[in-house]
Amino acid sequence: MSKMTIHNLECPHCGNKQETKVWHSVNVKLDPELKRKLFDAQINLFSCEKCGKKTFINAPDLPPIFSPRIMRLSPGLGSLTQPS
Repeated sequence: MSKMTIHNLECPHCGNKQETKVWHSVNVKLDPELKRKLFDAQINLFSCEKCGKKTFINAPDLPPIFSPRIMRLSPGLGSLTQPS
């Protein structure tokens, strides 16, 4: 099951505050749309409604999307792991 909370975050560029979804876990097997967003780097992306700048949100429960190593799916598990 995917887990998400809504937080009132402040844009680091202009100070605008807005409600933003923060994903803590994504089950790519049960949520194919979230899988697409994850691999398109659209998960935990703060898009400011005022200035239009985008900033990634650090959610410690999710593995880093942009890692020096490529993320891969574990067969049958529906979760992300990093190759060793």
